[in-house]
Amino acid sequence: MREPTRSTITIRDVAAHAGVSRMTVSRVVNGASGVTPETRCRIEAAIAETGYRPDPAARALASRRGAERAEPRIGLVYPANRADALGALLAASLDSANRLGMRLVPVAVVPGRATPALADVEGMLFLAGVEVANPQMFPAVAIGPETPCAVTAIHIDEAGSARLATERLVSLGHRRIGFLGSQANGGLERAREAGFQRVLVGRGLVERSQVPGMAGARLAALALLARDEPVTAIVAADEALAVAALSVACELGLAVPQDLTLCSFAEANSVWPGEMLRAVLPVAEICRAALRLLREQIDANRAGRTGPGIREILVPRRLAPEGAYAPPRISGRYPESRPSRPEAPRRRRAG
Repeated sequence: MREPTRSTITIRDVAAHAGVSRMTVSRVVNGASGVTPETRCRIEAAIAETGYRPDPAARALASRRGAERAEPRIGLVYPANRADALGALLAASLDSANRLGMRLVPVAVVPGRATPALADVEGMLFLAGVEVANPQMFPAVAIGPETPCAVTAIHIDEAGSARLATERLVSLGHRRIGFLGSQANGGLERAREAGFQRVLVGRGLVERSQVPGMAGARLAALALLARDEPVTAIVAADEALAVAALSVACELGLAVPQDLTLCSFAEANSVWPGEMLRAVLPVAEICRAALRLLREQIDANRAGRTGPGIREILVPRRLAPEGAYAPPRISGRYPESRPSRPEAPRRRRAG
């Protein structure tokens, strides 16, 4: 049998000479990992002895195809103490990554501790509640960061969400609409109240709980519902305040949503889906958007291109379709009083 010449040596010949598979030879030729030092030395010796020279064009094509096919590993960083609250985001992130051909590596971070260094990852996805590191060497995206960070971030448009909910109430005919706030009056609440006021331009009624807890929330709700001209709809700054308003409405004999429509801001796993209009997080859309942004950065890195710069993206909540809402039973232009009851026709005397 004629010995193969230098020009006809193939990767199959090298594999047979070294006693390994063609895939193992390919890993060594392309500089990939997963080969023991002893096997690598044996293959390199076989390449030298046989005179094998890989085709540069074929090698570049194989490398490019391999990079396109490889699933990028992404570190999914989330706070360990909020895993239950972030359950929907975690599940949606895993599902979106699977659909986009990406592999997530969950990393739980204890509050107050830095994000651990991860090996063999090409990017990081940070969920709300962790201090976002500012990586310089790899792509990163943050969902709802609580502090400013130097990475691309997706923020929830709370003002726009409140505006959307208030516009829905106005479209139903509500004109006496109240905003129920808390004593804390944090950043989220201020943004939601700003969206509420943007629609009503000073016509909305605002009450705040001056005492922490359910008792204070009930007193604030009562101030909106027990007045001479009670509101027909309430936008609550959070779901706990909405539940307090629901409790007061029931004690006053008001039917919900026929006499009072409640609107709250809730997570997707709310336990009050049928009693109120809820502005919920579109978790699936948010996670898909975050991972697509991350994939753009990774593909740019793989191709040696300059990736897209840091972006700030606002995503509004959506109104849950299963929420309960209704037009007001008594309509009128704010702030006029209720329309008077029409007089009954006079009876004629008999005879």
